[in-house]
Amino acid sequence: MKIGSIICLALFVIAVLIALVQVWFQPMDVAVFIRVMISFVALFLITIAIVLVRREYLEDDQLKKDHYIG
Repeated sequence: MKIGSIICLALFVIAVLIALVQVWFQPMDVAVFIRVMISFVALFLITIAIVLVRREYLEDDQLKKDHYIG
């Protein structure tokens, strides 16, 4: 969970920095910028999904070990 949170935070910060650079200096074409932002959003969502599924799996596994569920 900790690594996933760090990865999501890093993706978010990098995307915001790229957006700020784009607003002030426009180093990329608009189409390229949109593709980059869509890619960052996709990576962010994939990371969140993996973290949540893994956490749920580990919680269920711990409940089974503690004999709370069958």
